Amino acid sequence: MQNEPNYVPLLAALITGVFSFAGAWLATKVSKDGERKHEARQLAKTFKGELSGIIHILELRDYQTLIKATAAACRTRNEVLIFPVVARQEYFAIYKANANSIGKLQEPLPEQVAIFYTQAASLLEDFTALAEMRAGTKSRDILGSPMDAAARYEELAGGIDALISRGKTAIVMIDGAYPG
Repeated sequence: MQNEPNYVPLLAALITGVFSFAGAWLATKVSKDGERKHEARQLAKTFKGELSGIIHILELRDYQTLIKATAAACRTRNEVLIFPVVARQEYFAIYKANANSIGKLQEPLPEQVAIFYTQAASLLEDFTALAEMRAGTKSRDILGSPMDAAARYEELAGGIDALISRGKTAIVMIDGAYPG
């Protein structure tokens, strides 16, 4: 029985190797998961800041009231009036810089944030068109009759209200997904 090989050291080395490998893999995975969660949290809070800023500006300036008044004036005067808004600043810097990382956020935040910014861009496009009409570089005929213009203005005001609501919902969702 003396000549039988002793497998205990080999088994001990094998078990130690397996546990070492598993431990290193687990430590790496936990570290990377923690890093991804931290990045997602930072990204979400950054979006929250930009969303909050845009919403604050919209609420402070209360474009909806002025746009609705312009709609009423179009009807009353039976004239196509131009509501002047000029937006010269870049309000989507955070979104543009991080749009490729939006998928790191918890569901359904990527979709909600993307919808918000798409709708906000559409509103800015409308404001730009109105500014061009006022400057005479774009035809007012786009607005149609005074009644058509009034209806478009009311839609625009409703779009701003919907954007504010969507933004506030996204902020609540961000706070729920990434508290603190």
